[in-house]
Amino acid sequence: MFEETLFANIEMHCDIKDHVVETVDSLRAMGIKIGSTTGYTTAMMELVLPKAAMQGYAPDFCMAPDQTVKGRPLFDLGSFDFDKLYAALKAKGFIIYPGKLTTIPTFRLGNIGDVYPSDMAELVKTVGEYIG
Repeated sequence: MFEETLFANIEMHCDIKDHVVETVDSLRAMGIKIGSTTGYTTAMMELVLPKAAMQGYAPDFCMAPDQTVKGRPLFDLGSFDFDKLYAALKAKGFIIYPGKLTTIPTFRLGNIGDVYPSDMAELVKTVGEYIG
């Protein structure tokens, strides 16, 4: 029932958030490829992606959980240390939050208030400096 309702309404809920297109353009100008993953199935994304593209957002790569063996893609984060990344980003004015997954180290981003392409570009630059 849930998926039926979602499919019936999904195309009405594909509005791109403010500043996403400009942020993606800024990241691409720095040579960064845009990947996208979601909880939506491939069939759902086949409806969403064209609507997003009409608004200027088209990721270079998109993967849905049903395209993988184990569900959502998991990335090798090696020796990721959340506390060190948190401290490095906080020193530059950014705050991150621990991810909700319990078996692999992750972090999540959120915002309160306006976020501009220049803010996102600075965040990506800062993370890049930390990663090396």
